[in-house]
Amino acid sequence: MAGAGKGFQVFETFGGTVGIFLGEQGSDGVLLHGKEGWVFHAVGSLAWDSLHQEAFRNHRVDFLEPKELKAKGLSLPDLGQYRGRPAVNWEDNFPARLPAAKVPAAVLRELGGGPRPVFVVLLEDRYETGLGDGKYLYPEAAFWERDAAERFIADRKANEKDAAKREWHEYSLKEVSLRREGDEAAAELRLESYQHFSVEDVVRLLGLL
Repeated sequence: MAGAGKGFQVFETFGGTVGIFLGEQGSDGVLLHGKEGWVFHAVGSLAWDSLHQEAFRNHRVDFLEPKELKAKGLSLPDLGQYRGRPAVNWEDNFPARLPAAKVPAAVLRELGGGPRPVFVVLLEDRYETGLGDGKYLYPEAAFWERDAAERFIADRKANEKDAAKREWHEYSLKEVSLRREGDEAAAELRLESYQHFSVEDVVRLLGLL
């Protein structure tokens, strides 16, 4: 493969950012070059996930020969210092705790009796996924009751006037748990691949009810 060295692959994004995947298809992380020089991003981090999808799922990077770095005024860093670094747990990318002062009063009242299930509606734009921008599930709404969340999805599907959204927008439901612990609100998000939301997103959406 173009760009392959011994245990690494040099690449350039379509936006002009130069990077190095470490290990087999980034199995040891990725380095990106920017104003601060080479910056390491561990496996499982948001940056790694985005670039990994961009390169190996959607084929939207150009792989370079290692010698091409010199023509760009760059030199290959000591890659050994990055080998074997621990991966990031996907959930650790998204904070699960928030100061109670930042939580809407109506949400805190609901948590007065103990932990509560919350039903988060996730949206995927399959058109963007198909363009090769990666698959991402973002929070669209949140409800205390499953029935309310299901009605929201059904209403969106039935009454969406935009033809493109009717064709390409796909909704799914994610159950999380929310509780108050002293001066904080805490969530068990149980995030899976492609799901992008934090406890702050959950309480913000609940505050809109």
